[in-house]
Amino acid sequence: MSDINIQSLIETTRRVQEQQALEIIDGLPEVMRAAASRAEPWTVVMPFFVVPGLGILSFEGKKGDLTGTPKIVHDHLKAHDLSPGFVRQAQIGYLPDGSPIEGILYRLVARWDVAPEHNQLRQEYEKAVALRAKEITDRVPEMLSKASAAGIGWFNVHEFFSSPNLPDLGFDGDPQNLRGVPHLVYEYLKVQKLNPQVRVRAQDFREVGGCEWKGSYFYITGQWYDGAAPDYGVCSSEQSLAW
Repeated sequence: MSDINIQSLIETTRRVQEQQALEIIDGLPEVMRAAASRAEPWTVVMPFFVVPGLGILSFEGKKGDLTGTPKIVHDHLKAHDLSPGFVRQAQIGYLPDGSPIEGILYRLVARWDVAPEHNQLRQEYEKAVALRAKEITDRVPEMLSKASAAGIGWFNVHEFFSSPNLPDLGFDGDPQNLRGVPHLVYEYLKVQKLNPQVRVRAQDFREVGGCEWKGSYFYITGQWYDGAAPDYGVCSSEQSLAW
């Protein structure tokens, strides 16, 4: 019986990982442009399953500890100023022998909302954000008129979803930390002296990055009369994620 050639196995594994990474990278431009044109600041690039503390499957969330295909893709994103990061969720996975094991499903994401200003994806994203925000704020006079005619001194303008389980991508409830469409809508209401407020509507689940996350629906209101605290559902615009 001949000896197992470990070096050959290592080289074969490396080549397969490189090929997997190239296939992912080749498809990224189309995926990222589509997401940016929808006013989304990031997109999931690839998932990978880990089991903390279990040898080669172990990963504790530190980017410097990445190996294999995820590392190659991560380094590509970093080289193109796309601020790679992660979203994560506890999940049951399977070992090579088919036995189930509790672990974490990581999703490597690419972000362009914080890319340099000359980045084409950031430019496309900001253009889409401005367009969507304008579509919402253009309806504000009509919303205001309807609310006023009904004897109501406030109205819902925009509703969005966010989750604290989305690292660096969620919303903490502070209006100063709003981004994307909610930020532009909020600032518009400030300029119009409509006393914008960000309120929590309810906790719920919503799909983000291919899986459901527990989070909260927030809504931005405009108000010109100190009446009762608003309830949701009146003159509400379309929903979005927190961007």
